Parts: sequence; C-alpha cells; structure tokens
Amino acid sequence: MIEHALPQVLRSRRALARDTLRLDAPRQVRPDRLQLSAVTSAAALKSLKPAWDLVFSASETATPFLSHEWVTSWWESFGTHQELYVLVVEDELGPAAIAPLARAHRAVGPWRYRALEILGTGRLRFLGMGLANRTDFLLARRRDECLEKIVRHLAAERRHWDVVDLRFIPEESTTARRLADLARLAGLGHARERCAESPYVTLAGSYEDYLAQRRGTSRRSLQRKACHLAARGEVRWDLAAEQDASRAFEACIVTSRGSWKAEEGSALLLHPGVREFWRRLAPRLAATGGLYVALATVGGKSAAHELGFRMDGKLWAYDSAYQREFAHASPGTQLTAKLLEGAWASGLSEYDFMRGKEAYKRTWETGVRAETQIVLDSGSVRARAARALAYDAKWALKRRPLLLRAQRRAAGLINKMVLGQC
Repeated sequence: MIEHALPQVLRSRRALARDTLRLDAPRQVRPDRLQLSAVTSAAALKSLKPAWDLVFSASETATPFLSHEWVTSWWESFGTHQELYVLVVEDELGPAAIAPLARAHRAVGPWRYRALEILGTGRLRFLGMGLANRTDFLLARRRDECLEKIVRHLAAERRHWDVVDLRFIPEESTTARRLADLARLAGLGHARERCAESPYVTLAGSYEDYLAQRRGTSRRSLQRKACHLAARGEVRWDLAAEQDASRAFEACIVTSRGSWKAEEGSALLLHPGVREFWRRLAPRLAATGGLYVALATVGGKSAAHELGFRMDGKLWAYDSAYQREFAHASPGTQLTAKLLEGAWASGLSEYDFMRGKEAYKRTWETGVRAETQIVLDSGSVRARAARALAYDAKWALKRRPLLLRAQRRAAGLINKMVLGQC
C-alpha cells in the first residue's frame, strides 16, 4: 500500500527533490527510463534529506542504520579518508532508490584494494568492525529496475573500484535475491555468505502468555531476581531516560565501564570515536522520537542500560550492558523484561535484538532473521585477489570455531589496549 501511495507524495515535492539532488534544469523524464546521479560531497548529502526521507519511508528495507540521521552522523564522524559515493536513481515521479555508498582504501596484509561499502558498515580502524547492523540499498519503487540501473552503473565505473562490499543485507530483500543474476549479466564477479543472525520477539498475544512459555525468564524467575536486586538498595527503572539524553548517555558510559564487555574490550561506548558519534547522533534521533534509552539504578548507582531505536512500531535494541557487581541479580535481563512489558502495553509489534545470536537472546526470541554479505568484484587481477584474501579466506575462518575464537580474543586484547589509553 505504501508503494502505491508514494508517487502521490512525490508529485507534490518533485521540485524540492530536483533541487536537493542538484539535478539539471527541469526536464521531462520518460516514464520507461531511469536517471542516475551521484552525490559526492557532505553538503550535497545533507541537502538530500527531504528526498532521502521519502525514499526511506517506502523502502522495503528501512532500518535505523539507513536513516538520514544515522548516515550523516556516521559520515561526519568517520568519513575522513573516504570518498562519498551515494547513487540516487530517479524516475518521472522523483527519487525512487538510493545506494548509500562510500569508497574506502582497504588492505589485507600488504595487499591493498578499493572497496565500495554501504555507509556505516566499513571496519573502523580502532574497532575492527562497523557500527551498522542491518543495511541495504533503499529501493522504494520499481525495485528490480532500480537495482539493475545501479549494478549497470557500477559495472561501467569498475575502473574506480575493486570490490563492492555489501554487509548485513536481509536475505529476503530484493538486493539479496536479484544481485547475483544482475552481476553476472554485467560481467562482475559475485560471492555471498551468511554473515549474521538477528533474533526478535513478535509482540503477539499477551505478555503473560509469552512469559509463561519462556525458560529462565518466567514471571517467578524475574520476581526472584528482583528480590536479589532490591536487597542491594532502592531499585529504579527509567524506560524513557532519553528525555534527558545527556545524563542518560553518561549513565550508559558508567555502566559500560563496570561491565564484562569492558573486560574483554568489546564495550562500544568506551571507544572515543563511538562516543562522539553517539553524542552527535542521539540529539538528532531524540528530536524525531527515534531514540530510546532505558536505565536501571540500584541505590542510586547505575546497574544496567539499554540503548536503541524506536521506529515503525518496533524497538530495535542496539547496545546494552550491566555492572558486574550486580550480575547475580541479572539486572540486564530484568531491564529487557521491563522494556518488553512496556512495548506490549504500548501496542508495539516487535522487539528486535538485531545482529548476534548470543545465549541471552535465545531465552527471549520467537524468531530469527538472517543477513548475508554480498561481494562483487570488478574482474581485474587485483579485485579477484582482494576478494580471495579479504573475503573468501575470512569466511573459511568463520567455519572453524577454534580459529574464530582466537581471532576474537586477539581483537579484544587490541581493543583493551586502546581503551587503556583513554
């Protein structure tokens, strides 16, 4: 229904969209043709917001990591040493699709290559991974045609890149279903691997019935843990802490410092670059109602936090932590339960844990989504070598759990060294 309604919205804003995209003087676009333009400057990306929001609202993959607020905040924080390359596809009604790409210079050992990546997914030097959990091309209308237009353009410009690295693409999306065939027709190499699983909770029926079916998170179990926590002091649950975003964010940092994640070097908010990114992003999301922060305090001391997004009638959990001194009372589990109960009461449809199938998520999940990584190569010797070394070899490593755990421990040690200098 949204896809059919979108053209009427775009008709009334066509002039604005044309100015935003810095297109040529007003012209007639043939109904059977698509036009593609590239946005390559931060100023143009910022001015693209009205058209971006319209395409985003009708895209089949509209996640918080594809919102204009996220993308611009990420670029302002981490865009140094990269080149913006956002592709906008337009038909007679205005913008119909956006490929939010950036070109980065990557290396695996001494081998260097040029990668086109979806904004927010590229590895950050100090973190070893990207920040976005689920991405895609924004395809609002004429999806197959727009995707083909993007692939043909990339093929025509292949001298400017070696690989196109598309991470965390939903397996059911148009991109995941059609890209292999389109790449083959355009003469591009193609490979893919499932890269993540994302548990979620469908908020159907009643909360009480849901809890009754959960092992380890039943009402009785939660009450017992609540008693353990109350024995340490007055317990307060603030499920709307984002209303005082600055105070809430600082409380999240305090919780992270006392968590097991700090011990292993995986606490996101303890990295200076990530902190600055969130300080830039949080006010923009809060202004649109797209941010939530939940806090648990015991005796006035921060015990647990959860930071995430509110969008499309769903909660999208992004970062959470709890103080190790309260581990016996599972404050993180209790906070999740409070959020779920509140989401049910508010009539929301889903709670999405997003990337990662950690054990604690399995106690809550009612379903799991899969995301895939898709890599195109330009066909050159350098491109094929880059794909073999940077992707095929890494995917083979993931199939060997012992080697993967060793790699993660090494990454954690490096992160702890970085955090120790903060």
